Formats: sequence, C-alpha cells, structure tokens
Amino acid sequence: MEFTRLTPTEITITINKTNFTIGPDVKAGEVQLVTHHTAETGSDRNVRRFFGPGEYEAQDVMIDAVDSGDEHVSYHLIEDGVTVAILSVDSIDGVTDSVVEHLQPAHVLCLWLGKGSGQDLAALLGRFESTIIIAVQTPLELEIIEKELQLKAETTSKLKVTSRDLATEQRRLIVLEK
Repeated sequence: MEFTRLTPTEITITINKTNFTIGPDVKAGEVQLVTHHTAETGSDRNVRRFFGPGEYEAQDVMIDAVDSGDEHVSYHLIEDGVTVAILSVDSIDGVTDSVVEHLQPAHVLCLWLGKGSGQDLAALLGRFESTIIIAVQTPLELEIIEKELQLKAETTSKLKVTSRDLATEQRRLIVLEK
C-alpha cells in the first residue's frame, strides 16, 4: 500500500496496482472516494466512484463509508491486514462516537479537517489508536500540529505501508508533499 499526494486536497493510495484517489470531488483514479460533495461531477470510462454511506468493495479492498456530517463522508479501508481510516469533517463536532467506531481499528489515519484549533486536533486524534497519521488538509500550520501532538513530522513524497511496518506502537505524523 503506497500513499502519495495528488493535489493539495487529494491523495492516492495505490493498492494492488490500483489507484484509489481520495478527496473532495476527485476526478482522477480508477477508484474514487469522494470525501466532501460540493458539485456534481461525472465519472469517466470504467471508474468506480463512491460517495455516501454504505459498504463497498473495489479490487478486493473492503470499503465502509459513513456520514460524518455537513455533506462529508469518511471511509474505512481494509486490505491485507492493513486498515486505513479516511476522516473528513468540517470540525471535530462532526466526529460522533458512531463515526469513530465505524473507522476503527485503523493503522493509518488520513485527515481532512475544515476548522479547529491545535487542541481540537489533539483531542480528535486521541480518539484514534492509529500509529500513522497523515494530515492531508487542516487549517493549522505544521508547527502547531507538531507541538500539540508532540510529534516531529516526517515529510516525504511517498509512504509505503505494509503490515510489517505496523508492529511499532510509536505514532508517526506524515506530511505528503507533491
């Protein structure tokens, strides 16, 4: 499983040579997981496009989608023992216990947060047991995130994750750069 940044608001997770593109109104990737619906867009060719709560399957990857408020959808992906939570919310107020339960367990947490403080972010991440946190889109400067989480960010263009990489309990904060 490999994570890369596509745009400032979108990432791609490559699983079994298939690109799962995630973000608000994505337009690329063989499998598209839309996190925030802002406009009606069409899909090309043989694209699998998901938006809305439900259970899905694409390329042998199990996908559980849950409404996270204000037209946001969050996803839980499971593939080969690695679980990924895609959390998209306008503010932490949208993260109910039900949303957290749907997204657990999650080895990797990819976060889209519309607004909030560093303390809000720390409280939110305290509800997840993820060892890898990818801050895709937040209203906060990186230094504030590092300070609140007491983690030093690792900046990389690609992040490869296998089940062997998850044996550690130590949390990592990842910033994907284009």
